[in-house]
Parts: sequence; structure tokens; C-alpha cells
Amino acid sequence: MTSSDHLPVTPFEERLWAARQDGQDALCLALLRDADLALPITAAAAAGT
Repeated sequence: MTSSDHLPVTPFEERLWAARQDGQDALCLALLRDADLALPITAAAAAGT
């Protein structure tokens, strides 16, 4: 299976996949940027800090 065969399974992946299919590169970049910003917050919450 290649990355292009991957089907979206989370709401984030569904939004990203839909944006890619529609050619909305700016939205893809915004979604990825927001995910990168949220990752440390999510990791801290999971660690209980």
C-alpha cells in the first residue's frame, strides 16, 4: 500500500484528504501547521502536565 492508497480514518485526515482532492494547497498547509502547533499541547495533556 502506498501513501496515495491510504484512506482517511480520523476527522483530521478526512479534512486534509478532502482539501488535497479539491486542490486547496493553502488549506492543506494550514491544517498541517495547526496539527504541528497542537502536538506539544496534546502530548503535555497526555502526560498530565
